[in-house]
Amino acid sequence: MDIVSIIVAAVGSGLVATIITLIVQRVSETRKLKICIFEILMSHRYLIADKENVEALNKVEVIFHKDSEVRKAWTDFLNAADAGATNPMLASTTNDKYLKLLEKIAKNIGYKSIDWENIKHFYFPQGLATKITEEELLRKAQLSQATAIAAQDSSTGQSSSEQLGMQIALKALENPDGFEKLARFAEMMNQGKKTGKR
Repeated sequence: MDIVSIIVAAVGSGLVATIITLIVQRVSETRKLKICIFEILMSHRYLIADKENVEALNKVEVIFHKDSEVRKAWTDFLNAADAGATNPMLASTTNDKYLKLLEKIAKNIGYKSIDWENIKHFYFPQGLATKITEEELLRKAQLSQATAIAAQDSSTGQSSSEQLGMQIALKALENPDGFEKLARFAEMMNQGKKTGKR
């Protein structure tokens, strides 16, 4: 009888230890995800429309699904962003709601020393602001020029393959990532033509 009790106790304690280990690992992974999201949101608070930041924002509701305060702050931010899209005068409200969301996330993670005062101050040098503005102006100029060329070509009877190429170029210019992909595609096409001539 003593041997059976020892075996049962050993198996039971091993099972409990395994369950505890799995729970600790899950909690640890969730915390790492929360910290990762928080770091991305903090590092992009000077430009919240940045692609990486938007992707992180869209994970908030899932990763913080158990925290009602974070989810409420997320909903408030979404509502402010929706209102700001139709009324540019409300842009500052959107920024405030974004910073409030960061404050709630910091509290959830346990960063008690990071509060509103810390979050609202960030580094955004003039050089970076100028670079972002110039890149946006260049992209708009390229799009405008491509649109004008496409309109001119369609009125002069350009071939359908050339028109298709111009439409693809216009779509690519609407998205900076698309423009890079288009450039790589053009380079591959040129390489293919060179290979075909050999």
